[in-house]
Amino acid sequence: MTTIGIISDIHQRPAGEIEKALTVLKNEGATHLVLNGDIGNCHGSLESSIEGIHTVIDAAGQSGLETYVQPGSHESVTVYQAVLDILTTKYSNILDMVRHPFSDIGAWRLAFLPGAVSLFTGAEYPLGTEAPTGFHMVTKDGLVPFSPEDFNRRVNNGEDVTRVHYTNINALSSLVNNPERTVVFCHEPA
Repeated sequence: MTTIGIISDIHQRPAGEIEKALTVLKNEGATHLVLNGDIGNCHGSLESSIEGIHTVIDAAGQSGLETYVQPGSHESVTVYQAVLDILTTKYSNILDMVRHPFSDIGAWRLAFLPGAVSLFTGAEYPLGTEAPTGFHMVTKDGLVPFSPEDFNRRVNNGEDVTRVHYTNINALSSLVNNPERTVVFCHEPA
């Protein structure tokens, strides 16, 4: 039997708290885990953000639970994606749902809409309908497709540029192969 535990909005809790939560979920029979956003905190120092995200994802990796990780409204693209890239290489049970937005478990499909609608926190994983899903830049010209060359050129010219990953919620239909057997995970439903 598949049992999915969900952890959300933990905002860089100490490692001991994460390990306790994982132990409880495993004792309750969890075979899979969804880290459903706000595992980090985009406020504060770069070092504390890296450490917070690493602590949570590393604990999930060590738990052995198949873990689906998606950002919410408090993850920074630069920090979150870098840490996730390292830990998905280290742990085969960690899956990045930004890069792979669905997973099949037996007859069920788990579909993911990473990010959040509310941008009041300076979130770098917005949800909406105005752009295609993918990495973009927020510039003085609005939302434009991301390219490292264009990003560097704009920064070198003194422009204020933010890299974001935009999720177009209309893309959800392409992730659903059987509506009666699909479970959708979103950090912040509109």
